[in-house]
Amino acid sequence: MTGPVPDYARHIRDAQASGLPGAPDTKSLTRLTDEDLRQRNGSTACPTRTNGHPRPTGYSCDEYPCRSTREGAYTANLPDPPFPGRTFDWCQIPALPPANGPDGWSACVIPEGQNSQGGSRLNSFYVNNRVIDKDPFYVEIL
Repeated sequence: MTGPVPDYARHIRDAQASGLPGAPDTKSLTRLTDEDLRQRNGSTACPTRTNGHPRPTGYSCDEYPCRSTREGAYTANLPDPPFPGRTFDWCQIPALPPANGPDGWSACVIPEGQNSQGGSRLNSFYVNNRVIDKDPFYVEIL
C-alpha cells in the first residue's frame, strides 16, 4: 500500500477483509466517546508491553475496530466476555491466531508514527464531520 500511513491502512483493509465491520456495504462502526470504555477497548486489544504483545522499538500496537468505537475489543460484546482477537501474518503478534468473521477484533504491531498519525486522522474525521457519540460511520481504504 502507498500513502502516508500504509501499514495502518493495510491493517484496516485486512481486518475488514477478514469480516470485521466498518467497510462500506457492511455493518457500520459506531462512535464511542466514554474515555474509560475507550481505554478498556485499547487495553483489551493491545495489552501493556510487559504482559501483552511485544513491540520493537519505534512500533506500537494498533487495534481494529478502533478503540473509539462501540465495536471495539472490550465493548463489542458487553455484558458478555470480549470476543476473541485475531491478527495477520505480517503483524508481529504470534500470541493471536488468524480468524475470519464479523465477531472479534484485530491487533497489529505497526510503526509508531503511522499509528499516531492514523489516530489523528480518525479524530479529525470525527471533528470535521461532527461525528458524536453513538453516530454510525464507515471506514474506506482507497
